[in-house]
Amino acid sequence: MGRASFCIGLLLLACIAVSAVEPNRHSLVLYQGQKLMYSTSSPIITITSPPGSAQVVRNTFQQYGQNVALEALRPGEIKLLFEDTSSRVSEVANVVVIDKPTWEIYRRVTGGLTGIDGINVEAIQVAGNRVLITGNVYSASDLEKCRSMEQQRGAQVVCGVRLSSAASVVFPDQPYVPSASAEISEDAPKVTSSSTEGVEGASMWTVLVRFGDVPVMTLGSTNRSLVVGEAGDFVKRLNAAVGDWKTRTDRGTVYPTAFTTYQNGGKFVIGIQWKFDQGTRGDKLVELSADEVQAAANRSSGGIDRLLWWWCAILQDSFRLYELAQRPLKTLPPSGRNDLLELYEKSVQIDSKFDRNGAAADLARSYQLLSLASDKQLFENFAVQPPSEFQAGARQEKR
Repeated sequence: MGRASFCIGLLLLACIAVSAVEPNRHSLVLYQGQKLMYSTSSPIITITSPPGSAQVVRNTFQQYGQNVALEALRPGEIKLLFEDTSSRVSEVANVVVIDKPTWEIYRRVTGGLTGIDGINVEAIQVAGNRVLITGNVYSASDLEKCRSMEQQRGAQVVCGVRLSSAASVVFPDQPYVPSASAEISEDAPKVTSSSTEGVEGASMWTVLVRFGDVPVMTLGSTNRSLVVGEAGDFVKRLNAAVGDWKTRTDRGTVYPTAFTTYQNGGKFVIGIQWKFDQGTRGDKLVELSADEVQAAANRSSGGIDRLLWWWCAILQDSFRLYELAQRPLKTLPPSGRNDLLELYEKSVQIDSKFDRNGAAADLARSYQLLSLASDKQLFENFAVQPPSEFQAGARQEKR
């Protein structure tokens, strides 16, 4: 009797293990009019999509076969759910259809960069006519290859990869270059079905933008193209602004900058203000829809103003740390301590000459040391939840 119970228990565990298997996920980028033969990992009996999906591709297949003929009908996006013979969604394909000129750029980017450790096809995102390169690279030379791709392709390509802080430990003689980067993640909600296991609804796409290792903004939407496009804008403009600032600082014509937020019609803008020898200048970094910002504010249990000014405060302190080698001020609570301050203090400990010339590398090494020594993830939810003591500035209305 005991042995029978043991065997039944093993069978139950096996069933649970099988039911917990996640489907294989793939991303496909096609140009309008393209035909492609897609092969699944197991025989399929049907292909479905979440309710409300637009038909941007036509699929033709034979039941119990593994080959699916896809034809891209018009620009757009669709999620295809492949149900196998065990009545389970075993494969998911997110299909993006774009125009052929953009597809050609996408093809060249993937062909030129996917051999780099940390960048794969899934990390190269397309939104509209723009290609956003994400992922983690582990050497300054690989970051430079990505940036060269952006320079060659102009406005349609954005290098949003993150140079891992581990590079400063593994390659201490190489420069560590802080930059804005983007991380895109997908949360696919499961939908209860009486006949098929693993059915999914529309995915939530989340973008996390960092400067160096510090998260400075996060947004989420079921519209993947929207968040990818905004992340691309933010990363490209922030990197360009910092690069311009460095050039002008070397010439002695510009002073430290300030990050600000204002409303432009129905959109919310995060911008940067420049102080020159004579006068000032302002540049827009990103323009966000009201729905996205409201959703982010709801997740943070606070108002829109507090969240936007909190992002500006993080940007200001990150800029002070990486570019000026100065102590963070804007984000510090009354208690006077947070992860940014710990990062600064650790950098001063490991390098008594902590200054602008070596600040970025010192901060990268400090990030590694603090991450290894701490039980918690450094900067966890930092851009999601402003501290309760944080006081927002007054947002301006731009007319």
